[in-house]
Amino acid sequence: MSFVSLIGIYAAVFAAMIALLLPITHFVALGLGTAVFNILLIRLGLRFGARQSMKTLPKG
Repeated sequence: MSFVSLIGIYAAVFAAMIALLLPITHFVALGLGTAVFNILLIRLGLRFGARQSMKTLPKG
């Protein structure tokens, strides 16, 4: 067992781990991003909607 083949095995294992972990982290990041984005959009929409309804509501 030479040093070069050990490095090759470690590199292969590392590459396999990255290949397995990348989709997971990608999906998690995507999920968190969309969740935060949705929350912000909902908040902005509620504020805008409230403002619009306040304008359109008849006073008195």
